[in-house]
Amino acid sequence: MKYLIHIFSIIITMFLLTKISARSVRDLSAQSTPGSCQTLRFNRTIIVNGCQPITISDAMCLGTCFSKVYSKIVNLTAVTTHICSYCLPAERKEHTFILDCPGRKKSKKYKKEKITTRCACSESKRCA
Repeated sequence: MKYLIHIFSIIITMFLLTKISARSVRDLSAQSTPGSCQTLRFNRTIIVNGCQPITISDAMCLGTCFSKVYSKIVNLTAVTTHICSYCLPAERKEHTFILDCPGRKKSKKYKKEKITTRCACSESKRCA
């Protein structure tokens, strides 16, 4: 049951995220230039069974980053290297939120969540 509630919470969050931020994402996508990675703020709800839901401020990353492909000769063989750059959270902070849970043995529940505070282009040799 605990897992179903967690999955339901994720589905609700994704639905709200899609609904709330679809226009913002569209607007930012139109303004986005290669090599730019923006931090887009949005509100999301934490839902825990038996507790009152709370809305918190979080962020998602949106942008276009550069990728590179180059070749070099190693032992008389051409080796191609791919380096891809992704718009990802560059900084996340863990916060503890307090939920009110009336009617439960413990009237308060402490929930730790990682909140994105800054996004940036981040390089990886693994390209999707």
